[in-house]
Amino acid sequence: MHSRLGTWEEARRVYLEPSRVEEKGPAEEVVIWDVGMGIAANALTAIAHTRCRLRIISFENDLDGMCTALAHAERFDLLLRFRRELAQLVSEKSISLENGLVNWQLLEGNFFACLRQNVDLPDLIFWDFYSPSVFPSLWSTGSFRAILPHLKPSTLLLTYAAATPVRSAMILAGLQVGRGVATPAKSETTEASLDRSGLRAPLGPEWLRKVSVSSQPFPYDFPEPLDRAKLLSLLQESPHFNE
Repeated sequence: MHSRLGTWEEARRVYLEPSRVEEKGPAEEVVIWDVGMGIAANALTAIAHTRCRLRIISFENDLDGMCTALAHAERFDLLLRFRRELAQLVSEKSISLENGLVNWQLLEGNFFACLRQNVDLPDLIFWDFYSPSVFPSLWSTGSFRAILPHLKPSTLLLTYAAATPVRSAMILAGLQVGRGVATPAKSETTEASLDRSGLRAPLGPEWLRKVSVSSQPFPYDFPEPLDRAKLLSLLQESPHFNE
């Protein structure tokens, strides 16, 4: 419940609506990586508002939040609606629901270790880890680089974070990065993909000017010494600024 916007509203504004998954028909299937499942707000919102077939793979390192939320499911409409199914997901790690339209798998443990398993390639990634200020390593160049082999060219990553270090890390990892939707809580969110054409508003040269004056432009794993000129040079030479 960490979002000032509210968990359920954030799920709708930041993840569901920009994904355009609501536009898909029953004959289409979408594979979603739900990274940082939490209380499953993003996944449940997608399930509740789509007609297409969904294959959801949720990644979560700590299920205490989910178990606590299920114990108080009457406070949350979607949790209450899917309480039995979520309890089954937690215990069995895989469920089918909505008459077989949704297949949902839970991979518990370290996200990057889970990627060593045979995981379906995603069409969408809901990247919803705790904030960069809390766990910066999850938002580093190395972290984004680790997912590249698992992406389709058209895979769209959506996240609430728009901090300059996060976007710098994505670009240095080899992703195309763009401005995401605005919400009442944030002026911008972030989209990323291997394919620039899938982004609504790719970052342009004006964003580099922001890097040149930002007090914190460096990815969280940028090597010491923190050389701004080197960072700008690496960004300018990246695929994002050379397509």
